[in-house]
Amino acid sequence: MSSVSKVLKDDGARRDAISLHDRSILVEAGAGSGKTAVMAGRIAVMLAEGVSPRAVAAVTFTELAASELLSRVREFVADLTAGKIAPELRVALPNGLSQAQRDNLAAASAAIDEITCSTIHGFCQRLIKPYPAEADIDPGAGVMDRNQADLTFLEIVDGWLRERLSGGQGGILAEMVLHSPGETVALIHKIAENLRRRRTLSAPPVAPLGGHLTAFRQAAADFAGFMAQVRDGGRQDMAFLIGGADGLSPTLRARADLGLSFGPMVWPHMLARVMLAEQLYRAATILAGGPYHRA
Repeated sequence: MSSVSKVLKDDGARRDAISLHDRSILVEAGAGSGKTAVMAGRIAVMLAEGVSPRAVAAVTFTELAASELLSRVREFVADLTAGKIAPELRVALPNGLSQAQRDNLAAASAAIDEITCSTIHGFCQRLIKPYPAEADIDPGAGVMDRNQADLTFLEIVDGWLRERLSGGQGGILAEMVLHSPGETVALIHKIAENLRRRRTLSAPPVAPLGGHLTAFRQAAADFAGFMAQVRDGGRQDMAFLIGGADGLSPTLRARADLGLSFGPMVWPHMLARVMLAEQLYRAATILAGGPYHRA
């Protein structure tokens, strides 16, 4: 097998990104192409040239990426100090390092933790943390990346849900969980996530039900009054006709003593029978001196 390193088309760009420190460089590349190695190599070469670790700031999108980047920097510094050139750095260091550069790396390795390597949020926190009073922040506050924040948020929602369902509090939430636990928990998480993303989100105003309840109770009382009138009038029988899909004929409707409606919606025939039976029972209860309902 040949020991000759494969020449890449972007070797020139990699060399500039690692070794040229007097200019700003934009690196655009796909996943797995070696961006982290290039960034770590650039930092390692800067340290070799005498730049102090505390003068280096590397900002990433996640704390995991920051940890990986700093780990690669440590590896490169250790290898270069020992005179070993990592394959990713050979394009920028074909002749290795001078003794002075290795001495700089040896000195930098003792203070490698002084490199600022974090997310933009962590970097900003590091700037303001010495001044908690001026910044109006908790001195013990920490920074989470997106994955950590999402996990913590889920734990908070789950804890709230367990608290609501414990202690026999009951309520509509408990009833929903008993009926469909998986779907209810998923719905709660969806609502919580929407509230988290849209802090100003609120439910539309709910129309008061007092007027509707009063009207419904009055309708039940009026129906009970009609039943009492029929009873006291000496009638032995009473017939209720439920219209079909096309309703009742006008002639038949004209002969009725009373017209009943269960609302503007169209109800199935069998369901209308159940609703009528319930209203008959409720009217009989009212005539017997019972309350409208137990509540």
